[in-house]
Amino acid sequence: MHAPDLEIARLAAALAPLAARATGPVAACAQLALPARQPPWQQTGIRVRKGQSYSVFARGRVQWAPGLPGLHGGPRFHLWSRVTPGGAIRNLREDTDTFVADADGAV
Repeated sequence: MHAPDLEIARLAAALAPLAARATGPVAACAQLALPARQPPWQQTGIRVRKGQSYSVFARGRVQWAPGLPGLHGGPRFHLWSRVTPGGAIRNLREDTDTFVADADGAV
């Protein structure tokens, strides 16, 4: 297994028990693997109500130029969030960020 795939598999295994018992302040959670070449706006399967807070925890990087390993950007440069339908598009300020839903819908 390729190193990033192994890391994703380990993270999925660690998160599975948490997702199964999501209650109280954590009403739901989802894990997504987002290859940089994948089209935007992937569904998380999580629904929120207007005024409800939700958080995004991200890790990874996008390599901007082949052969230049120092030329890359992390999630805060490439990952955006919105609640559909009707929510505003928001960029992460850091690799982890919390938002307040401005509409009812899916994250």
